[in-house]
Amino acid sequence: MLRWNASHLTWKDWQKVIAAYWGFCTFIDHQIQRILQTLDENNLAENTIVIFSTDHGDMLGSHRLFNKGFHMYEETHHIPLIIRWQGVTSPGTTCDEFVNLVDLMPTFLEIGDATMPNNLDGRSIVPLLKGEKVDDWYDDVFAEFHGYEATLATVRMVRTDQWKYVYNPYSQDELYDMQSDPHELHNLATHLGYKHVLRRIKDRMVKRLRDTRDNIVMEGGWQSNSYDLLVSDREK
Repeated sequence: MLRWNASHLTWKDWQKVIAAYWGFCTFIDHQIQRILQTLDENNLAENTIVIFSTDHGDMLGSHRLFNKGFHMYEETHHIPLIIRWQGVTSPGTTCDEFVNLVDLMPTFLEIGDATMPNNLDGRSIVPLLKGEKVDDWYDDVFAEFHGYEATLATVRMVRTDQWKYVYNPYSQDELYDMQSDPHELHNLATHLGYKHVLRRIKDRMVKRLRDTRDNIVMEGGWQSNSYDLLVSDREK
């Protein structure tokens, strides 16, 4: 893998990098178009469900960062999920509910009428695809990072419509107001005026981590000292 210091790039260099990135996106769009056209031309569209997504985004210079990584910004974690299911989904419609990549597996199983394990972290989005209202659907979304290559970092994130909280055991935590600060430029985690928000969203994260048996939430666990994450009953 080629490694280089992005701080040495000039603005013109960055323009070339960004242009190359969007060029690749255009290339992928063209390949998807070819697939859809082939399905239509061979009368396979009605029996084929097309799902397009990705594993992550790219910072592409945002926050002076390039590539992916352990950061939990929207540029890398708010990814596309486009589905064509003829006779079920309506062309051009959108859904604003929170959906996670772990929801795809149970979705595939339900579509294929296969047995659904009872220990999954995700849930099928078939009802959403059918346009049904699901009263108990998620009101938040979670993400986790366990390190890769030389990056031995553990990070967790929870995001609601308004707030995003990022738990960094070895660094400063992050709290963003996603409505007034959608580009995540102002970290509110250390502001006393948002202490009550931080307490509530930490409690939300801890519940999720316990539900998914994430050992980072264990007091005195080997990964980190999580005492600053846990919220006592007195603090609530």
